[in-house]
Amino acid sequence: MQQAVSGGRKTSRERIAELAKFYRVSERLIWQALELRATGRADLVAEAEAGRLKIRAALLIAKPRRARASLDVPAQLRSAWSRASDDERRAFLAEIAE
Repeated sequence: MQQAVSGGRKTSRERIAELAKFYRVSERLIWQALELRATGRADLVAEAEAGRLKIRAALLIAKPRRARASLDVPAQLRSAWSRASDDERRAFLAEIAE
């Protein structure tokens, strides 16, 4: 069973569904609100509660997404080469030799 943690307490899926129905919002919004509280960013929680910041936006500020990995072409080529079969390697070598 999936559970969220809020203030040290675990919240079950059933409780999330009850809260979503009571507040007439999506279950996802409840999960995000709990996740925002779990970050410990009281300033962002207060902004979201006051309606000055959407919960999703506050959550992205509190937990920014990782930057995309830079393109490391040599590493990608080595990885592809290591996964290629002998026939695929021969065909590739013949193609680039042309």
